[in-house]
Parts: sequence; C-alpha cells; structure tokens
Amino acid sequence: VAGEKTLLHVSAQGQILLKWTSSQNIQAIGLDPDQSLWVLTQNGLTLLSVAGAVLTSLALPAALVPDPDLLAVDGLGGYLWVAGKKTLVRFDANDLSKAPIAAALPAAVNGTNNKLEALLIHPLFGTVWAGGSDTLLLYDRDASLVRQVGLGSYALGNLQAIAYGPGSASL
Repeated sequence: VAGEKTLLHVSAQGQILLKWTSSQNIQAIGLDPDQSLWVLTQNGLTLLSVAGAVLTSLALPAALVPDPDLLAVDGLGGYLWVAGKKTLVRFDANDLSKAPIAAALPAAVNGTNNKLEALLIHPLFGTVWAGGSDTLLLYDRDASLVRQVGLGSYALGNLQAIAYGPGSASL
C-alpha cells in the first residue's frame, strides 16, 4: 500500500509487516514475481526487498521521462516500463545501467491533448498496453508499436484503468 511518501506491507490478516518511507512522493509501485517491489518516484526508481532493504536505485533523467507517474513491471521478461503523460520508456530491470529504450508514440498521443493515463503488462507475453482517453497502444517487449486502437468516438474522458481478461484475452 502506497500513499504520498509512505509504503506499507500489510499481511492477509491486516497486520503491518513493514513501513518504508521515501524522501519523495511515491508515484506508483509494481510487484516483481520474486516479491521484491519497484517504487517509482518523481525522480527515480527504487527496488526494495521483501524486508524493505533498498536493493538498487536509479535516478530518472528529467529529459528522458519528464513527468513519470505510471509503472508496469514485466517480471518474466525482466523489464520495467515507466510512462509520463507523453513518454513511454523501457528499462532493463536486471541491469539499470543499460541504456533505456524510449517507445515511439504516434501522433494520436504526441500531437494532441491525449495523454497516457494507464499502463498494463500482459503477465506472460510482456506486451504493454498504454492508454489515454483517445487511444490504446500495444507495444511488444522490444518497445515496438504493434497495435493502435482508437477510442475517441467513445468519449471516455480521462482513462482511469485498464484490466486484462485472461479467459477472453481481452481488455
């Protein structure tokens, strides 16, 4: 559970197992399959162990991701996806020193008021859906755009969330 600068690990019985405090506001969190936790702040990424120890961290260059607020963890593929309103960047979770890859955003996002508002990783294939009020974008693990789905005619307003239906392989 994350709020402002505080992160809590809560047991199934409701007991607080761990409290961790960040020096910056927490934008998003993502759980890795090994139960470590990625924490996205305005200026960086931090990986915490189950015990709350900082395993690694990375300062995010403002020029690369000027407004980070979305995080998706591809634990099987070993990638982290960080998005801002007009940026989508893939990091190698196993080696944060590797150069990240910026995914090319089509004009439906770059040239309009449509902003990225939600991210979702396919749990097995590692493809990432990035959504805004006017469009859904599907990227493969190589950060190549695979599909674009127009949503403008549905007048969704600000997109709030995306969920994956495994039985129907749909959103």
